[in-house]
Amino acid sequence: MVYSGDERGGSPRTLKELLGAGVSGDVGADDGLGFGGNASAPGLDSGESLMGKSKMPEGMERMSSADIAFADAGEAVEENGLIADVLAELKELFAGLAREDGSKLDFFRLIAGLKENYPGIGSHTGIAVVNAYVVDHAPFLISLSELDSLWD
Repeated sequence: MVYSGDERGGSPRTLKELLGAGVSGDVGADDGLGFGGNASAPGLDSGESLMGKSKMPEGMERMSSADIAFADAGEAVEENGLIADVLAELKELFAGLAREDGSKLDFFRLIAGLKENYPGIGSHTGIAVVNAYVVDHAPFLISLSELDSLWD
């Protein structure tokens, strides 16, 4: 778009010339502010607008791709499925034992009922996760032989 010269008889100028050197970008591009796609003012760094530097949303941060790592698939616990169900029931079982001041014998009686609900759990590939949970959360010591025979 071309505008006529100033009152002193100057030559016609474009909108970009009228707005000044501090505004860059194509005049035809629309950024919603009428500045041709870039609302920066003279002297501001790129990424900084008239309102100041933009802030990332809470919980987000910039990082390089070298900083990103993924867990080994073998270490992951099934979130939905047999192992997750058994872990949930074990959690309830240990909570009940704690509430009722249950003994090791009570634990083995309750596990017998749990084994009936999940036949074949002893041969599941995720049984090591279940056994680790039992060792970590049992309010008593459990031997390796007891742990091995727990799911038979």
